[in-house]
Amino acid sequence: MPTASWRAGWSQHAARLDDLRDRIGHASWDAARVQADGDDRALVELLLKGTIRP
Repeated sequence: MPTASWRAGWSQHAARLDDLRDRIGHASWDAARVQADGDDRALVELLLKGTIRP
């Protein structure tokens, strides 16, 4: 994906995730990432594709 396209579509979302990580701490963030499984990743993929809505 071209950088300009990524910035237009995702930079605000990435900034919010960075802020959340800073608020909860990197150790908690890393622990949560370890617990994410294939079902979690599949759900995120469907959300990103717009197949399902939150």
